[in-house]
Amino acid sequence: MQRQQTLDCQPSQPAAVLEAQSSTISLAAIIEARSAKFMRDIARMFNNTKYSDTTVVIYSKELPVHKSVICTQSECFEKAF
Repeated sequence: MQRQQTLDCQPSQPAAVLEAQSSTISLAAIIEARSAKFMRDIARMFNNTKYSDTTVVIYSKELPVHKSVICTQSECFEKAF
């Protein structure tokens, strides 16, 4: 699916050149912004029970966790679930 873009073209440059430059810059900016948002969202999941799907107990302390996260990072948890 292609997204529609609006270009602010300057008369000194052909629109086709500006469109190509804008698309490349915009795609890079979109990828960077989405990556940063993804990392912020992952960080917000830490100790958040809203979407956690199991609990790990360590020394009587209950920690809400996400199986999809812990299982991909630990063979021990992967085997447990």
